[in-house]
Amino acid sequence: MSNSNLIRHIYIRDTHDRPIGCIAVRVMRSKNRSEYGLAMRHPKDAVDEKHRMIKLDRQLAQQLAEAELDTDPKRTYISNEADFHEVTAAVLSNVIANAAAPTRAIRFAKRWLNNMQEI
Repeated sequence: MSNSNLIRHIYIRDTHDRPIGCIAVRVMRSKNRSEYGLAMRHPKDAVDEKHRMIKLDRQLAQQLAEAELDTDPKRTYISNEADFHEVTAAVLSNVIANAAAPTRAIRFAKRWLNNMQEI
């Protein structure tokens, strides 16, 4: 796999910093864009029958996000010199702008971007 097709993962986290989903990101520098797929766990799948929290299966979350990336990629445009922090900011800004994105993913994206502005 060449560096240009390397897939990186961003974990979507709740307000308690627990992972609840995953974004698979493929940077395509030659085309000045990145593509991403997003997978979220439903809140009902996060607890067992005794209402105890179940850890996110990160491998499954990555596989689902990558499947979304392969079948229905969302695109965002970036500078061909953008570092991964800038790519992440572009992807999360796109998540916020996507009316079909899950509300919890939008909330995470807003928190992440707000935190980065404060640094």
